[in-house]
Amino acid sequence: MNLTTEIMRRVEELGAETVLRRMGYGTITKPLQRLQAFGAAALAEWLRSGGFDFRYTNEQFVRELIKATDLQGSACKAMDTAVAKNTRLVAMDQPSIFVETGFRRTTQSIQTLACMARCRRIAIDKQDVLEDPQDELARICALVRKHYEVNQGELPMWGKIQSYVYHPDFRTKIIIDPEGVVQPKDTPVCESCATLRVG
Repeated sequence: MNLTTEIMRRVEELGAETVLRRMGYGTITKPLQRLQAFGAAALAEWLRSGGFDFRYTNEQFVRELIKATDLQGSACKAMDTAVAKNTRLVAMDQPSIFVETGFRRTTQSIQTLACMARCRRIAIDKQDVLEDPQDELARICALVRKHYEVNQGELPMWGKIQSYVYHPDFRTKIIIDPEGVVQPKDTPVCESCATLRVG
């Protein structure tokens, strides 16, 4: 049973109004809505959303709920683990894959290039990387093979796909060929990006 389910089960046993009064709320209407929103969300999602109600932040709200429902020990440990994981997730750089095509601009306008630039970047979900870092590179290689197959080896306007450059963070890059094989670190790659500024 996860922490959110356990807390909501205990709130149901004690009564929502009783629990909210124990938390120090005078009026119940808005805190009750917040309690229902907490019950409907996953704990990690709740912690990331960063809400507050002029009394508690989302993290403080959950900690006070744990106290008010007399859930200590394992519930506090689960909360600490969730907060630590959320902190790592927020601090983590956004991983991405750049699709290298060796493109050289001839007649394309800058606006067109800027609009099509998103085709050359594949965003990776930080949650997936954080949950299983040992299997990360294998998943990325499988994603590269699938992307190459789906696009039949070519990106519209950009040309034939030559390689993929995986950026687990802003300082590191791993070059992967279209078959999903990691290349030696000295393989040359040229990443270029077109941007458009209005105004």
